Amino acid sequence: MMRGFPGWMRWLVAGLIILGSGMPACAEAPLSLSRLIAFLAGQGVAVETGRIGRVAVDAVLRHVDPGAVLVSGDATNRLPVAGACHSESWLHGIGYVRMTSLTPETAVKTADFMAGLQRPAGHILDLRQAGGDSLEAVERVAGCMVPEGSPLFSVVDERIGATNLHVSPGPEPAVRVPFMVLVDNQTRNGAEILARILKGRPDVFVIGTTTRGEAAIRQWIPVQTNWHAWIRSVRVQAPAGMMDWPAQVDPDIVSPRSGAESIAAPPVPDTDDSERPISEQARQDRELMRRVSGDPPLARATDILLGLAAVRPVDHEYATSHSNERPR
Repeated sequence: MMRGFPGWMRWLVAGLIILGSGMPACAEAPLSLSRLIAFLAGQGVAVETGRIGRVAVDAVLRHVDPGAVLVSGDATNRLPVAGACHSESWLHGIGYVRMTSLTPETAVKTADFMAGLQRPAGHILDLRQAGGDSLEAVERVAGCMVPEGSPLFSVVDERIGATNLHVSPGPEPAVRVPFMVLVDNQTRNGAEILARILKGRPDVFVIGTTTRGEAAIRQWIPVQTNWHAWIRSVRVQAPAGMMDWPAQVDPDIVSPRSGAESIAAPPVPDTDDSERPISEQARQDRELMRRVSGDPPLARATDILLGLAAVRPVDHEYATSHSNERPR
């Protein structure tokens, strides 16, 4: 009856039958659920079969996907809260984008901001504490940094045994300017997939701490009448021919955000070593560094971009005319 369904789905439906009927079901295992219930009842232990059924279902879900959730009723009003996107334009054309979740809406806002920034010296993409369950959003944001047509990731659909390659979509031009990507141990799901795509690419620096290691994309799946599972439905991996992705994304520059290991930047003086007043440009640079000094990863990213802007001005004509070239 259930041929063609993944193994985890068959277990899940079996558990739901237990839950719906309140009766034990035999599992093909040395110690089946029904035998365990019968043994406990024989020992005088009070057994609530309905409750056990729900526990069994939860156990199957957690085994398949530790982040899975099972709900009854209409699941449409239980979708994750829409993510927020905050963007700012700083000195020298430095663009700062903070995303709480990669959704189609936040991806559009991010792409529009990056495309509209005049004469960018670099971007800071803050993915700390960020998640997201939209591969469309991952593609859209990656398209701002990765040349059109470049492989991004492959999606494995284990239901039909197919692997589909996803490439950078455009039409946003992938401008060749430095990108600082901030991550931490709560960077997960779509945000972690994006960090995996960007790490190791030209002009990209990943700064912060190691990500969570949960690059899963979940969606609501109707399992049985009135029951829905929020569960990992596809597996995302590196494109064929590229090095396999590690379980977590390690930063290129380790910089904890807070705690005993991090040290906030000291106050920025208004004079140089010779006690002479500094220039207006230097004063603005120092004021920006003072603003971000309480956030070590952000301060490190800002300091790198300010340094690059000073020693290697961006060739915007080159960046625009070569925006669709693949990096060598």
